[in-house]
Amino acid sequence: MEIRVKKLRNYSALVPRAINSSWLALLLVTVSAIAAEAAPFAYVANTGSNTVSVINTATLVVVTEVPVGISPRGVAVSPSGDYVLVTNSLSANVSVIDTATNTVVNTVPVGDGPTGVAFMHCCDTAYVTNESSANVSKIDCPTGALSCALVDTIQGTPALPYLSPWGVAIDLQDGYAYVTNASFNTVNLIDVNSFLFQDQTVAAVFFTDPDTGQNISPRGIAMRLEFASVYVTFDGFCRGLSGCVSTFQAPLPGSVDPMDPLTWPQQGFTFKVGAGPFDVAVYPSQDLGVDKAVVTNGRADTVSLVEATQEVATVNVGGEPVGVATTSDGAFAYLTVSGAGFVKVIDLALRTVVDTVHVGSFPTGVAIMPVE
Repeated sequence: MEIRVKKLRNYSALVPRAINSSWLALLLVTVSAIAAEAAPFAYVANTGSNTVSVINTATLVVVTEVPVGISPRGVAVSPSGDYVLVTNSLSANVSVIDTATNTVVNTVPVGDGPTGVAFMHCCDTAYVTNESSANVSKIDCPTGALSCALVDTIQGTPALPYLSPWGVAIDLQDGYAYVTNASFNTVNLIDVNSFLFQDQTVAAVFFTDPDTGQNISPRGIAMRLEFASVYVTFDGFCRGLSGCVSTFQAPLPGSVDPMDPLTWPQQGFTFKVGAGPFDVAVYPSQDLGVDKAVVTNGRADTVSLVEATQEVATVNVGGEPVGVATTSDGAFAYLTVSGAGFVKVIDLALRTVVDTVHVGSFPTGVAIMPVE
C-alpha cells in the first residue's frame, strides 16, 4: 500500500517578526496539530476484543477503539483512504469503517471464516478469502463506504480448489489476485480483469520443500509492486526445523492460459527464516532492483529482515508476532504481537524496535492508510 504524505508549508515564514509570544505559541500548537492530522493512521484488528485500534503514526497514540464484528482478522485500507475493510472471522461479514469518523457505517455479509482482504489498485473493489467456506468473496464499493456490497463469490475447480484460503494480494496492474491455501500447497490465481476469464480461478503456483520434495502450505503473501516479485510464507516446517519463504514472478495481465500450465508462474527460490513465518510485507528500497521484506516468525518470537532472497537480520520482539505493515518510505514496520496485546514499531534502517503501542486483545491484521 503506497502512502503519500504532503509536505507542510513553512508557516514560520508567514509570522510577522513583531508577533507576541502568546500568538506564536498558539500558532505552533496549531501547526503541530495540522502535522499530526496529516500523519497516516494505522488500523489494527484485535481478534480477542472484537475491536480495531486506530493509531496515529505521528504520535504513536491509540486515538480510538472501533467496535466491529466477532474475531476480526484482516484489514485493508481503500485506495482513497476514505474507509477501511475489516474481516470478522466468526461473524461471516466485513465491517466498513469510515476513516473520517472512525465508526462502522456498513456491514457486508461474505462467506464463512473471512480472513484476508485486499483492494485492487484501480478502484474500490476488494477480494476477501473465506477460510471455512473455501471460497473468495468480491466486494464492490462504487461510491464509497456506504455502497459496499457483495457482488460475487469465486469458487475453485476440482484441479484448483480452495482449501483454507488465507492471504490475498493483487498485482499493481490489477491483472490477478493471488490467494494462499493454508491447507494445500498452492497459491491460486484469480483473473480480476480480463473479459474472457474475469473472476475465475485460472491457475496456481505449486510449492514443495526443496530439501525433501514434500508439499508445503503457504500462509502470508505480499508483492513488490514495481518489480512484480511475490513473497510467500510457509508457517509449517520447511528446510529443516525452520520456516521458509518462497518467491515467484507475477505474470503479465492476460498472459496466463487456464488450459496451458506452461504459462502459469512457477515456484522460485525458497530460503530459510525463523520458525513459524506468518505474515510478510515488502517495502521500498533505495537499492534499485533489490527487494526488501519483513517476515513475522510466530514460533520464534522474531522478525526476519529480508533482502532479495536471503534473511539478513533478525529482530527479537517476543510474544508471537503475527501481522505486519510498512510505511511507504520503508522507514518503519508496524507488527502485531498477538501474545502480548501490543504493536511493535521497528526502525528498518537501525534494525531495532523503537516503540511499543498497547492495543486490544490478540491483535492480528494491520494496515496503514494513505494520506494525500
